[in-house]
Order: sequence, then structure tokens, then C-alpha cells
Amino acid sequence: MCQSKKVALLGAAGGIGQSLALLLKLNLPAKSELSLYDISPVTPGIAVDLSHIPTDVKVTVLQVKIRLRH
Repeated sequence: MCQSKKVALLGAAGGIGQSLALLLKLNLPAKSELSLYDISPVTPGIAVDLSHIPTDVKVTVLQVKIRLRH
């Protein structure tokens, strides 16, 4: 039996990141957690899309606000 995993996906909102997030959601062992991170504000929408896939993998979004100083 496979052990559950905790995976953080950086750059989840990009073209490759979205495809990789889908593959991870479908192939991670049950009870695993997939955390999505990107500086793009659309990352929560990707998590919502993935939540409609009926697997036992929990998807969370890590959001960080970046402030640049001039």
C-alpha cells in the first residue's frame, strides 16, 4: 500500500503547472495533499477545477502577496 504524500507545486497557474496539477491529482496516493502556489491570482480557480475530480487527494492553495518597494 502506498503512503500518503504532501506535494507543493510551484508555478501552478502556468500551462505546465496546470497539466502537472491534474496529473498529480489523478495519481497521488489516497489521503495525499497537493498544495498549489503561484503569484498569479487565478490559482484558487485551478484548485476549484481540480476539486471536481473525485479522488481522495486534498487540494489547497498557498497565496502570498508580494509587495515590491521602489
